[in-house]
Amino acid sequence: MWNDNASKVDLLFFKPYSKIIKNISLAKSNAPDTIGLFGSWGSGKSTILELLKEEIEAEDSSIYIKLNARLLENYEDAKIAVIEGLLTSLKELKIRFLSLLNLALIFL
Repeated sequence: MWNDNASKVDLLFFKPYSKIIKNISLAKSNAPDTIGLFGSWGSGKSTILELLKEEIEAEDSSIYIKLNARLLENYEDAKIAVIEGLLTSLKELKIRFLSLLNLALIFL
């Protein structure tokens, strides 16, 4: 069986594309926007999204919210998936913030 996990290493040289997508998505002139990422199985869609996550998380004013589209069967499922994705992202952001706060407190 083939591995279906996103690569942590940019073997397909998608980093420039993830930077372009980040710039488009963070441009206030484009808001609100929707970006579609299409490709056959194994073409690197998940890898681009992983690279995009790294790009967006490097921005101080942005958070990356991951949603599992397979859970979006109907309107109620979509609301639950959006809320779950938002809460998960905020929890991860809180953990990163607390880690940085603890590190800062060590130096005080």
